[in-house]
Amino acid sequence: MEKKEQDLVKQLVDEKVKEIGGFVVDLNISKSKIMVLIDKMTGLTIDDCYNVSRSLRDSLDTTGILETHEVEVSSPGADKPFKVLEQYYKYKGWKVKVISNGTKEISGLLEDINDKEITLKETVIEKVKKKKHVKEVISTIPFNEIKETKLVLTK
Repeated sequence: MEKKEQDLVKQLVDEKVKEIGGFVVDLNISKSKIMVLIDKMTGLTIDDCYNVSRSLRDSLDTTGILETHEVEVSSPGADKPFKVLEQYYKYKGWKVKVISNGTKEISGLLEDINDKEITLKETVIEKVKKKKHVKEVISTIPFNEIKETKLVLTK
């Protein structure tokens, strides 16, 4: 696919996703597929995915792109790593696991987010003189030090 066509697909995806009040998590264009991952702050529905997919197909119908490319629109999945800042905002207050570039793991509540860093509240259990003490540790982690962030899915 030519750069001009890729730019058109990206523009259309951005427009369609904004129409449903969502955000684009990822857009991948391969030799035969346009894969769009989207989400919404209020939660994504199957209808949202269908509407974006249908609208995108309708817009691309006359371009010839659909002759060589399949379109797939879905959510990123709760078990997948975060890819965009909006995901951090969506899951503020949820438990996440962060792996730093140095492979250190921290699990805690996502307390705060800004353009440069996140703040986690981690509950740590320490043994002091054979007694367990629970304490909360606040960690601020710059985005440039984060290798991966995932939701902690608990039962």
